[in-house]
Amino acid sequence: MGSAVSQASVTLIDDDFTSGAVTQASRFSAGKIDSGEWIKRDAAWAVSGGELTNPALDANGTNDDRGAFVLNSLGIADTTLTEVTVSFDYTVGAGSTLYFHSTLFTEGAAAPAGNISRLTRTGGAFYTTGTDFNSFFGSALNLKDGTTNTGSAGEALISFAGGTSGTFIQTYDISGYTGVSSIADVDYVLAVFAADTSALGDGAITVDNLSVVAIVPEPSTFGLLGMSLAGLLLRRHRA
Repeated sequence: MGSAVSQASVTLIDDDFTSGAVTQASRFSAGKIDSGEWIKRDAAWAVSGGELTNPALDANGTNDDRGAFVLNSLGIADTTLTEVTVSFDYTVGAGSTLYFHSTLFTEGAAAPAGNISRLTRTGGAFYTTGTDFNSFFGSALNLKDGTTNTGSAGEALISFAGGTSGTFIQTYDISGYTGVSSIADVDYVLAVFAADTSALGDGAITVDNLSVVAIVPEPSTFGLLGMSLAGLLLRRHRA
């Protein structure tokens, strides 16, 4: 939790996948919020060997392409936290595609209870149907650019083609998003890994060391230069 006192950073999601599991569910249970437990529907995602994995075993992708996601509540009061940094390690086998989505929610009028929404879709898209997340959480903002989020593959923060591996790290300025000036305006954060493993023989996917952190933006180079010049002028004036 954050506070009114300015902090350099606050961790929103942190998972090195050394423990836990991915739970099978057709709907997301409100009791899973803040549990750190990943949810999937009819998918091959699992926590294995200290990683989030998708073995890409199915010939037509029916059991592999759906997403796995985690949802955390925030309740942060620090208005100086206007940027969000996302990072994780990834490996994508030949023929597959990995997608990462993240959505920021502001709380709606109705409190979540019971099963929240149905999980569906394939091929790198991630949707909720039936009782939509918006019914409970208000605005759904794509972390990438603050637009209304529907979970399509094109709205993913990043996607990785088969035969690639490495570390992804990117910072997003949320201060200009609709209804959001800092992380203090955000009540929930959703992280989703989805895949496209639709052909027989597509390679396995692994993810590790996921981190989503709200941060205070660093002063720009020009800002630092301005402060240095101001300090120099002040010293000269006193002299």
